[in-house]
Amino acid sequence: MKRAIIAIQGFYRWFAGHVEVFVPVHTSAQRKFNARNKVKHSFMYGQIYEVHVDEILDIENMRLKPSGYKKHWLTEAEKKAFLDSFHTERDKAIFMLLCEGMRIDEALSIKYSAYDSDDLTVKPSRSKGYTDEYEDKFRIIAFHDQRTSEYIDRYIQTERADVETALDDYLVPMFVNLKKHDVSYGKAVTYRNWWGVLKTAAKKVGIDPTEIATHVGRRSFIQEKLEEGEDPEIIRQMVGWASQKPLDAYRDTRSKKVIKNAAERRRSRW
Repeated sequence: MKRAIIAIQGFYRWFAGHVEVFVPVHTSAQRKFNARNKVKHSFMYGQIYEVHVDEILDIENMRLKPSGYKKHWLTEAEKKAFLDSFHTERDKAIFMLLCEGMRIDEALSIKYSAYDSDDLTVKPSRSKGYTDEYEDKFRIIAFHDQRTSEYIDRYIQTERADVETALDDYLVPMFVNLKKHDVSYGKAVTYRNWWGVLKTAAKKVGIDPTEIATHVGRRSFIQEKLEEGEDPEIIRQMVGWASQKPLDAYRDTRSKKVIKNAAERRRSRW
């Protein structure tokens, strides 16, 4: 059952990214409550039973988004511009985690207890849709940029502390909704929440929001490591890939640094 749910979640992530739906689509988190008056959270797959399928698939109510150009990575100047455009320390911290090579679902799944401010490490509780029962397989991420821990610490000491004080409760998720009058106040930040934040920031930076992807920070990290001449196997381990195959997409770029480093590695084996 869990594998089926993961597959459906993956489809709706793709669906939300490639199709614009012009009918009101609600998740069960917005409409259903249990006996204790707590919101029942359901991810995008909740749309299956919240909206009639024929309503979603009506060709008059949707259109494919143009695939077009996607910005694969950011320059240092662009990363700084994004950081300057975010309104909260929380958003800056999430962005920096993505620039450490984390997947978006990994970054948003982090529990407060999984952050080690002394060792500058963090461990996700979800990766590629898999959750708790696979947690022993999740890698530990060591920060390469000192700013990452600085943003996280500031967020914990200010914005997150304010939410815990207001709710008078211990919060398990690291990154939570900061809007006081929102039904999800104090709940974990969702993929859709972050997607909206990133698109808004892209506009401020001067990048077309349709050209930005949620994993642009992760891609930037990989590109930087290739340009620094990092060993492909080390990169694979740092980003949590099962093989080095995904690196082929980066080697095909026109980056002179990547090409030069690849040539130097080949010569070193002669």
